[in-house]
Amino acid sequence: MKRYINKTAFAKTEFDSSTVGMLSFIAHPIAKAGNYIGSIYDGKRLLDRFRLIASEKEENIQVDIDLANYNFRDLSGKNRKAYSVQSGGYVMFYDSKNDRPCRVTLERVNENTKKPTKVFDTQKLSKRDLFIVSLIRPGKYIASDDGSRTMNVEVPYPDKKVFTERDTVLNPVTLKLTPEGFEKKEVRLLPSQGLVFQVENPSSVKIRLKEEYNQPSRKEVFDTLNLRSKQKKKIRRKYHWENPKYYQR
Repeated sequence: MKRYINKTAFAKTEFDSSTVGMLSFIAHPIAKAGNYIGSIYDGKRLLDRFRLIASEKEENIQVDIDLANYNFRDLSGKNRKAYSVQSGGYVMFYDSKNDRPCRVTLERVNENTKKPTKVFDTQKLSKRDLFIVSLIRPGKYIASDDGSRTMNVEVPYPDKKVFTERDTVLNPVTLKLTPEGFEKKEVRLLPSQGLVFQVENPSSVKIRLKEEYNQPSRKEVFDTLNLRSKQKKKIRRKYHWENPKYYQR
């Protein structure tokens, strides 16, 4: 199986919590049990729908929905994908292949009237929602919320000053988004390290690259993997071969 490098991921410089992309994820808690209808939009066009069942008896506390599995099709309801999650659990939206800006909505169906009521929309994150981004391109970023409050995010190249050990674990950095704004004024990340926003007040988050860093020389870059394997010394064994015919008289 051949491996391909998606160049779009390295070229991405803007992120928006109103949509789900390749390097941005959104997790939403399902507070109440019931039947839900999810809608996926590619821009303004309805891409597809899915069903979600939340129950207290369900064991799964999280369900992951990959938007890469959805394409434009007949929306009559036939062969509609269905998921199940424990009430109080989370549903995670992501896209493993494409970087198209997909908007997702959830509607809860009333058991008596059978009418759906919108309870979630990625265009406006709700309380307890999680917005996760992975910044790959090194540089200085600016994150902003609905109230125009900002936070600086720095993503340096992985050099000796950043890594202290070869086996560095990139744990995600988590911070809260409160009515007063971001919990921190500045965050420092490593390339591809996750940044998690815990939404405590309905809002949205936008991140854009302000200044791109130039690639350092090879001497400055710290190789986090031992790419150069130790060369084994070649052992030359000398064998003395005695020809039986030589000793025949």
